[in-house]
Amino acid sequence: MDFFAGTLSEVKNVNSLSFTRQLHDMQAIADAQGLRFDLYVRKDAEYLSGQLLKAEKTSNFN
Repeated sequence: MDFFAGTLSEVKNVNSLSFTRQLHDMQAIADAQGLRFDLYVRKDAEYLSGQLLKAEKTSNFN
């Protein structure tokens, strides 16, 4: 968490990723603190869940 930059970041080095409870909670924490949530996933990831993609479009995900 970087309050000066206004971000909460998470890195996932995986081939597929769902909107897990951990990511949901991190998004909620970022929202509550007024932070942007930066989620880094490797560029060759083959699968991102529909829920994860929806969260990215409708919240403070980056």
